[in-house]
Amino acid sequence: MRHIPSSDTCHVRVLSFEDALKPTSADFDRDRWIYVPDYYSEYRYLLGTRGRHPLVCIGINPSTAVPGMLDNTLKSVERIALHNGYDSFVMFNVYAQRATNPDDMERKINPRLHQENMKAFSWLLSSVRSPVDLWAAWGAIIEKRDYLVSCIQDMAAIASSAGARWFTAGPRSRAGHPHHPLYLRKDSVLDPFTDLDLICILYRSPTEALMYNTYDETFTLRHRDCDLNEKWRPSAILETMQDAAGAHSMLLGCGREELIKRNIVWVLARCELRMDRYPDAGEQITVHTFPTPTRIYFFPRYYVFTDARGEMVGKAGSLWLLLDINTRRMLPPGEVAKLIPDNKDLSIPMNLPATVGALQGIEQVTEYHPVYTDLDVNGHVNNTRYADWLCNALGIDLMKEYEPESIILNYNHEVLPGQKVMLHRILCEQDYRLYGTVGDSTAFEIGGKLRKRS
Repeated sequence: MRHIPSSDTCHVRVLSFEDALKPTSADFDRDRWIYVPDYYSEYRYLLGTRGRHPLVCIGINPSTAVPGMLDNTLKSVERIALHNGYDSFVMFNVYAQRATNPDDMERKINPRLHQENMKAFSWLLSSVRSPVDLWAAWGAIIEKRDYLVSCIQDMAAIASSAGARWFTAGPRSRAGHPHHPLYLRKDSVLDPFTDLDLICILYRSPTEALMYNTYDETFTLRHRDCDLNEKWRPSAILETMQDAAGAHSMLLGCGREELIKRNIVWVLARCELRMDRYPDAGEQITVHTFPTPTRIYFFPRYYVFTDARGEMVGKAGSLWLLLDINTRRMLPPGEVAKLIPDNKDLSIPMNLPATVGALQGIEQVTEYHPVYTDLDVNGHVNNTRYADWLCNALGIDLMKEYEPESIILNYNHEVLPGQKVMLHRILCEQDYRLYGTVGDSTAFEIGGKLRKRS
């Protein structure tokens, strides 16, 4: 059985992923199978088996497989997944249009189909127990259509934000593409796939590069990222900003994996967050971010947060630096600056982050020692944790009644494990200031204004 597209998907009714998740009367074992949409159509978002530890296989586009009637490619995928210790598999495709012969795929990308397919990918990664293991298995078919590399770039950004791990099986093609599953032995072993970002960069044309001047990511706000008021927690907002910046940097060719080869990492120097409202758990949020040209040693980056209606709920500005992980000293922008898009035609949502001003009032001083969960992959207290320190210093009773309307963070120098930090909190009506000292130096300062919760 072959599937030949009846037409380009722009002439087909493409369900949103959310609507495609809704069950119909289709008859198959739903306790065993994941199938979205759950009936045969001109496109498919997901197909696989249910389990606690699935392997997510990434192919180019779906063919005819349905629950209980797998094609030879998916039979091979299932065998190899089981051989490598997984109890299930899910097949996800770079592009969702069904076509047994990739030469029959549409010549131009359908933006709506791609957008909904990326929503399916985000949903899948959030549904699987971490760490999510992805098997790159698209073969040289990626060269069939120009838009497929950009689709993989979007997937790579989403996967990076989710902390997913990439693998491949079998020998690579001459161009470095991962092997297709069809002709692999059932006892094939998965190997780490570390060249995904490099392949994306090498195959990016100047036109495609323009597509990555900005970066957008849409997600559903989960309860784990909310506070006791069921509102988006400030530190989780900073984590979203950090992840979006990391994903975008990877697409630009200056992500962590690329910089760490040169003993360089990104560090946040200053940040200012202004929230019009704090979204509730379950809301759909989109983060839009972009960098602007360097200023001396600093890399500015801006963010805008919108809800499902497209209304802005908050915005932020940040200044990033490059750190030498051996000397722990800041580095000049150098060659990295050449990878940053100009973006002078974009309107910035706010000014560069301000400095934290002085505040008069009674100081409450406490001693704190960084704990395991404060530390990140760079070996120091992660920038997002300072927002938690702020909320903890303000206290449960105050945070039940008030929320930060603005948060300004100035990072003067890193805080390392084993150091004693003296936390100084000052409140003056609805203004606050928290700063931390290590010895005689001020390591960080946080300031802003509180407002009454509605």
